[in-house]
Amino acid sequence: DGSVNALTADGSPYGKMDDALARGLTPEQTAQVILDGLEHRKREVFPAGLKERLGLFLSKWAPSFLDRMLLKSQVK
Repeated sequence: DGSVNALTADGSPYGKMDDALARGLTPEQTAQVILDGLEHRKREVFPAGLKERLGLFLSKWAPSFLDRMLLKSQVK
């Protein structure tokens, strides 16, 4: 729903589901990851897929490498 209800630069409705958001976790999956983290008393919980967690890891340990990867990617 996020991109469907979003506005474009000129203020008109975007009106379609973004591919990156469509492939993401559902609200139910996100809630389950958060609940599992609470149950296991985890300090941090990252409700994300493998690629997103890899990006998080790289942002901490190899930020310039991640920057180059993102510049080459086709995600818009």
